[in-house]
Amino acid sequence: MNIFLYTILFIIGAFCGSFAELTAYRMPLKISWKKKAFCENCNKALSIYDQIPILSYIMLKGKCRYCKNKISKRKIITEIIFGIAFIFLGLFYNLNVNTINIIKILEIILGGMYITFLAIIILIDLKNKTLNDQSIIFGIIISILNIIFKYVHDKEFRPSQIIVYMIIFIVIALISTLFSKKKNRHQYLFNNIFLILIMNFFVTEITMILTISTTLLIIGFKTILMKIYKKSTNEKIPISAYIGISDYIILLIIYIIENFR
Repeated sequence: MNIFLYTILFIIGAFCGSFAELTAYRMPLKISWKKKAFCENCNKALSIYDQIPILSYIMLKGKCRYCKNKISKRKIITEIIFGIAFIFLGLFYNLNVNTINIIKILEIILGGMYITFLAIIILIDLKNKTLNDQSIIFGIIISILNIIFKYVHDKEFRPSQIIVYMIIFIVIALISTLFSKKKNRHQYLFNNIFLILIMNFFVTEITMILTISTTLLIIGFKTILMKIYKKSTNEKIPISAYIGISDYIILLIIYIIENFR
């Protein structure tokens, strides 16, 4: 029965991965969600059978049904990784047929929203070297949902801590508004600050410290490699993507340490 439960989690994860991939493509281009899914090469509208995560890619042999152009391998890779991520999410919350209840389901839904949010940030920033306002708004929405859940369910929840983060958030938002009217290049910096604040609503302080430290190590390592291979150091570093990847790494390490020590 647990195998069936985690198979369902894998399928849900694959769909979330497909959603993250689609959002990361549409959001920077400001493509309306009213428009049906379409091939990025020929713009032909896709049927529902062309959009089944993993299976459609395999059945179509990685090519568009209509124009026969190759579909990016990143799509199926993202879907598989997300399927596996949701399995880990279930294991993290000790989900099984004996422990499943409404609280566990809500925890997994919120956790799934969080890792989907990070994936959207990562995919957009790696490709476009940007962190747009729409993705931050999505993060704010899931943060509010998480705060409400913790307030209702968690007896150890400390509203004072959230209030401090919210005050910081508002102050940064006001400063960001003032700067954005003058220089748009500051917006990426401010949105990264918003990203870190949003993450604080989901993970512990120590996790956040480790995430930022890992991000700095990745940036430092990349900078050294760029100098070794004599590449331009003026290239914009996808800081948001590195923050998201670092958080994934730290959460996985924490899970492994807590369960296999």
